[in-house]
Amino acid sequence: MNFIGNNPNMNLTQHQLDVTSQINQMLAQSSDALMCGPDCQKKKQTDKLKQQYVDAQTNIKTAPSQLKQAEKNYYTFAEGDAGYNKVLDNELTQKADKIGETMQQNFNESVDNATTLNETYNSLYTNYQHVLELYNDYIDENDDLNRKIMKHGSDIVTTDRKTYYETQNYETLVSWYRFFRWIYFLLVVAFIIAIFLADSASSLLRKIFMLILVIAYPLVITYVVTYAISVRDRIILLLPKNIYRSL
Repeated sequence: MNFIGNNPNMNLTQHQLDVTSQINQMLAQSSDALMCGPDCQKKKQTDKLKQQYVDAQTNIKTAPSQLKQAEKNYYTFAEGDAGYNKVLDNELTQKADKIGETMQQNFNESVDNATTLNETYNSLYTNYQHVLELYNDYIDENDDLNRKIMKHGSDIVTTDRKTYYETQNYETLVSWYRFFRWIYFLLVVAFIIAIFLADSASSLLRKIFMLILVIAYPLVITYVVTYAISVRDRIILLLPKNIYRSL
């Protein structure tokens, strides 16, 4: 059962007090509204909110120290200085563990970075060695090519000189051939005149035969000489060889 409900006089008195308080509050607000206009009310509200903002900033700044002080008071009162020292040891141990984990993580990352850098350096050094070897090979090949080009150029010059001399000798031989051919032609004409105009005991048939030989000589002499040289070479091949002289 409700105790207040069993005392009607007390319940009525409390209700009267509440109504009176609300009336007084409304009167106060009305008085303030009458005495302070809208601008005044706005300024008061602004000042109130500003004070709450400043108090909140102060609480944020002083909260850690207040928390530490409250923690110390609690553990010191509940467990004594030894209990508070134990709490401090646990906190310091946790902080030390976190710092150690952070340092270990940083160390591992540094080791991994160093390993990666070392592998990269080894790879670059190996590539550098290969590039250097390739560069040296190219230098040697270029030197060989230069020597071959110079030798080839020298051979070309030598060949050109040989060709020039051979051409010059050939033209000289052709000139002499033409010269001797004209001389032979003149001798043939002189022979024809002499054989038919000069007195001779030779018969006409013999003179014609001699004339044919003289005219055919330049036409067949090349074949005759070539055949003679070929026969000579075959005879030389059939003869026994002196192997000691050939050595």
